[in-house]
Amino acid sequence: MSHRIKATDFILGALRKKRPHGKVGPAPPKWPSYTGTSEFVGTSPSGRVTLYVDPTLGNSALQNAQDLIDDAARVVSANDVLVRTCS
Repeated sequence: MSHRIKATDFILGALRKKRPHGKVGPAPPKWPSYTGTSEFVGTSPSGRVTLYVDPTLGNSALQNAQDLIDDAARVVSANDVLVRTCS
């Protein structure tokens, strides 16, 4: 017998609790053209990167933002090298 797996309210509630949406943090900047809602995701350990995400983009966007926070030191360092090289 095969059954499709269905998300229950219990599972969906657990998934929602893991999401940092609504996390207390700095207010988002005033975007020049973006008119959606931005929610704070986090700040890199160095403090040089602060990320916000549009919650309507879903879990994949949130995961990308969290991955970027985790890798922010490397990305910022590579950017700094590029800026020095091109200057």
